[in-house]
Amino acid sequence: MKKSESGEHRRGLIGRDCLGAVTPGWRRRLLFAAPESAPARRVLLVMAAFVFASSVIGVRMLDLTMPRYQASVIPEARAAVTTADAGERKRPQITDRDGRLLAIDIATASLHADPTKISNIGATARKLAAVLPVEESILRARLDNPQRRFVWLARYLTPRQQAQVHDMGLPGIGFRREYRRVYPHGELFSHVLGYADIDNRGLAGLEKFLDGNEVPGGEKSVALSLHLPAQHVLREELLAALEEFRARGAVACLMDVRSGEIAALVSLPDFDANHPMKSPPQARFNQATLGVYEPGSVFKPFTVAMALESAGLQPQDVFDASAPLRIGGFSIEDFRPLNRPLNIAEILAHSSNIGAAQLALQVDAAAHREFWQRLGLLQSAALELPEIGTPLLPTKWGDVERATIAFGYGISVSPVRLASAAASLVNGGYGVQPTLLRRSAPVRRERIISAQTGYAMRAMLRQVVLAGTAGKADVEGYPVLGKTGTAEKISGGRYDKNRHRTFFLGAFPAQEPRYALIVMLDEPKGHEGTFGYATAGWTAAPVAGRIIAQVAPLLGLRPVAEDATAQRFSHLVAQP
Repeated sequence: MKKSESGEHRRGLIGRDCLGAVTPGWRRRLLFAAPESAPARRVLLVMAAFVFASSVIGVRMLDLTMPRYQASVIPEARAAVTTADAGERKRPQITDRDGRLLAIDIATASLHADPTKISNIGATARKLAAVLPVEESILRARLDNPQRRFVWLARYLTPRQQAQVHDMGLPGIGFRREYRRVYPHGELFSHVLGYADIDNRGLAGLEKFLDGNEVPGGEKSVALSLHLPAQHVLREELLAALEEFRARGAVACLMDVRSGEIAALVSLPDFDANHPMKSPPQARFNQATLGVYEPGSVFKPFTVAMALESAGLQPQDVFDASAPLRIGGFSIEDFRPLNRPLNIAEILAHSSNIGAAQLALQVDAAAHREFWQRLGLLQSAALELPEIGTPLLPTKWGDVERATIAFGYGISVSPVRLASAAASLVNGGYGVQPTLLRRSAPVRRERIISAQTGYAMRAMLRQVVLAGTAGKADVEGYPVLGKTGTAEKISGGRYDKNRHRTFFLGAFPAQEPRYALIVMLDEPKGHEGTFGYATAGWTAAPVAGRIIAQVAPLLGLRPVAEDATAQRFSHLVAQP
């Protein structure tokens, strides 16, 4: 009895402790299901331990299998995965100086496949070709590669294409997110921005520069110095000039003369930055920064400034231009000879080669070269582009070389370098470092020309517009400083009188110049409206005038009246 009572007593304790308030019916079921004997309980414990051990081993095997699977991918597939990851590279967005968007990344889906998981290559290729811009034969060739675990099928799908492929439910097919570079304005900034490849790596222009240099301030957005409305004006006027004068190409550069910030830069022909390879190579050549050219008479202001600065001459000093100048077996002549002595102001206004050559010979070779170096004309522009041309210089600086350089032959420089040198002539004599990035703080300026020379140059360049060769560049309300240049091109090793590049180099407004402008036309042709003339005064100058008339208000410049100081040397310049 005691033994039985003690057993009942133990069951009663179990029932009270483990079942608590469970109803009697449920209590009977649970008690009935519980093993009554010690052997049964041991079997149950062994089974539980076996299940637990099996679970631990299974989880560990799964853990080891996943990395082992990835590590077993053949090198080609691992390289492909790396390439795919590179496609996720994000680039900083690019804006103009006022925050208008010029370049941005958009997230897209690209299609890839694991050929080892595709059983019916033909059917898969056929279905994909029906919705993708890829031929079936190309898809079949990519899929028919059982040794690879990763192949690209199509990059940058549209949302519609992605949805159509997704709905097919094809095995072995997957999507990967990538970023595609988009240029909202197409051709407008193509030579400045450049472009990126399919893996979002910069291949040209500012895009390539940014890949090799830290983004200013480490920001996700890069603000350029460019002004979108001004850029539009320059391009539209150059396009019109190409048509009017049947020219091969055109360039324009608009630069802040104080900071060196480039407000607009256009080179034609250009290309759609979204599809650069659809354009011919010549369209992707940046004539404004990579091209170097003999500039002709737009070099004469630099020669005059050198004569005033280094030789101590004055605008009223006179030189004989009544006959061709013979030097070193060569003869230097004027395009439209006046056959009389000319003062320095007239040499510039009437663009005398004879007079400019004599001015250059007033200084020795060392001083001549040093002054050109100061203006930056002997070195490449340190601009934020990989496409930068190196000036072509004479091997020696003898009398013949210095005389011809004086009127823009025997030396070749880029248009953007001409613009920065011109800025130094009209901004009070300070050196200018051109840039495509918006400058948030004033730049430290170094004087390279005396204030007196700078003042004299502004006054004389105004006379070139009022009484000389650049009259068609003038704009009412925005008085223009300027100089024209017509340079013969070399053909077959000789200068060709029928093929020219024409230039306008100037600044505005005349009283206190804010912007320098260079315009270049490649092989313009005269027409009835120009009386058949194709020289710079008839081609480049009027284009510059139309540009200035439109961009000056856009840049916040108010119309002004003529400044009396700009007339300082008017009495020196006689009509031809």
